[in-house]
Amino acid sequence: MRPAAYCLEDAMASDVVQKLAEFEASMAQFSQENKVETDIQFPVEISGLESRMGLPRTTERTGEWVSIRPVRDTKTYLGIYLGDFTLECFHSYNLKTKILTAIPHRNPAIWVPDLKRVIWGCESWWGVIDTPEKLREISDADIQDIWYVKALKELTEKSPPATQ
Repeated sequence: MRPAAYCLEDAMASDVVQKLAEFEASMAQFSQENKVETDIQFPVEISGLESRMGLPRTTERTGEWVSIRPVRDTKTYLGIYLGDFTLECFHSYNLKTKILTAIPHRNPAIWVPDLKRVIWGCESWWGVIDTPEKLREISDADIQDIWYVKALKELTEKSPPATQ
């Protein structure tokens, strides 16, 4: 099964949680050492525009059959992988160079004939059907066995209850 994002299938939930904590700490340290301003005052002067392609994605599977289960559904459908398309664009502004950078956020797009619509990878669980064994329903157990679902569960169990 290949859900929304490209990920390391062999990653362990505890490793992911640890790496996220380390990354958060390093970003806080970087911001403090470099006096990163968190509030940009508008209007801003822009001296240039950049466009980045983001992470390279492969399109070799375009047109292949996939099994797909929308997040808000319990049924698995047959779909056609269309490729990765831009879902939205992130922007960053460099205060020193005054350059505005646009970075596309691409996501798998899958046409589901039964639903007569495109479903994004980020709103579903899906996998390419490359063997007869993969032509099956995507179960709740399959979803619970994905490394980042396990990581989110672990984070939720460790976090203190919210107070109001």
